[in-house]
Amino acid sequence: MLCAFADAANPPVRLPLGSDTVAAIERKHEGDRAILAQWRTVSVSTDFVAE
Repeated sequence: MLCAFADAANPPVRLPLGSDTVAAIERKHEGDRAILAQWRTVSVSTDFVAE
């Protein structure tokens, strides 16, 4: 399996290894998605408008 990574034309800079790491990253992303869903209006209201 790691040969696929080593031979990849454009491998990621950081490769999470292990199912526990993948699960932790997925949990983090779910939490971030929830924050974005709750605060999207406030977040995008801070866009800088160049004139």
